[in-house]
Amino acid sequence: MTIEEFIETTYNVTDVVPGLPFQKIRPRIVCNDGFSLSVQCSEFAYSTPRQNVKKYTAVEIGYPSSEEELLVEYAEDPDSLIGTGYGYVPIEVVREVLSKHRGINISATFPNVVQEAVKKINKELDE
Repeated sequence: MTIEEFIETTYNVTDVVPGLPFQKIRPRIVCNDGFSLSVQCSEFAYSTPRQNVKKYTAVEIGYPSSEEELLVEYAEDPDSLIGTGYGYVPIEVVREVLSKHRGINISATFPNVVQEAVKKINKELDE
């Protein structure tokens, strides 16, 4: 799964207040080597564009599980690299980070979806 596919798959706008669409928080991405980070993009995130859409050129990263040199220049607090946010990180950089950490681990990133799929398969096998 690419970062673009992750963003599109997790696009989930809901009306918290009637008439006010709000992008739900996306799940934390867990990579195949265990590295994890939050990737958010919406009208309320430091992303480009700052709208609720399915395609972005830059996103907001939050609280990586360990220091990541590819993100340092975007850190809001360079003295706390795992306890800070990273604004307007270009999609190309996110792609590079995910590749460095062996890609998105689908079952760890979307555990509920995987569990539901397994239940459905098991139910069909039992029938």
